[in-house]
Amino acid sequence: MNRKFILLLGGLSFWPVFYASLFFMYATYEVISLSLNSGVYSFVDPPISFLVMVGLHLATLLVLTFAVTYDVLDVLRHNELTSRQKSWWVAFLVLGNICALPFYFQWYIWPVAATAQPNPEA
Repeated sequence: MNRKFILLLGGLSFWPVFYASLFFMYATYEVISLSLNSGVYSFVDPPISFLVMVGLHLATLLVLTFAVTYDVLDVLRHNELTSRQKSWWVAFLVLGNICALPFYFQWYIWPVAATAQPNPEA
């Protein structure tokens, strides 16, 4: 694996955590503003911020699909893990993906990048 791909994978692994916090802050803001406006919005069309959040949500789902698929395949190829550890990591990545992706990246993928020699052709 080259270093650029590993850094991209790291960004994709940490993005869902950042997005989840952004989404909950936005949802909290919308609920509070709705309650302060007596439950009545003064617009007919959805606000642009809502449309942006829908786009970010769909992009995050695609990122999660790619990152979980890549990490599960990496777990299955990982020679240092026992079969029991592999089964636990696969279950943790599939069921708790937003929480598991950063941990798996930090423990198993990033150390490979730290010890890899930089590619002079890249």
